[in-house]
Amino acid sequence: MKRLLGLGFILCMMVFMVSSSKGQIHLQGTVGVKAPLGDFGTVTNINSGGSMTATFRAMMGDQIGVGANLGVNKIGNSWLIPLTGLFEYHFPVSIVTAYGGMDMGFYLWNYRYFAAPHLGSVATTRLCFGFAPTTGAIYKFNDMLSFTAGGKGHFWFRDGMRFAMGLNAGVIYTLK
Repeated sequence: MKRLLGLGFILCMMVFMVSSSKGQIHLQGTVGVKAPLGDFGTVTNINSGGSMTATFRAMMGDQIGVGANLGVNKIGNSWLIPLTGLFEYHFPVSIVTAYGGMDMGFYLWNYRYFAAPHLGSVATTRLCFGFAPTTGAIYKFNDMLSFTAGGKGHFWFRDGMRFAMGLNAGVIYTLK
């Protein structure tokens, strides 16, 4: 119940920030590759995978972006579904903008493992807290359409810390 209240609070704050924003609203879609690292990479049957992410971002001026992400990541025999809030700082140069930021929120982690030869595989799902430092660049085609490419490291906590690194590319559509 506490998690739902916390998620509700985050969503209400985001709605307030967007309604008070006089900046641009971005809708972003990306696809990419993911690779498990650290202890998560040494678990049996964990290999590289792919990802899709949808992002909603409100720009507070030219440099600060806040919003939310919903992603689906397939990493080996695991599924990782992050629902996170985001904060980004943009460094506008000209038609290319570099950015760095942090995502933070909840991760739904579904994984399959082999318990014993006579039991076969067992699937389990966990709700975890996590964060993801992110960096990348945005190339602006025109006032409404941009291309983005970047990297993101996902850290989530369940029975220790897990880590996966990803490279993503996609498009950004600007609403206003």
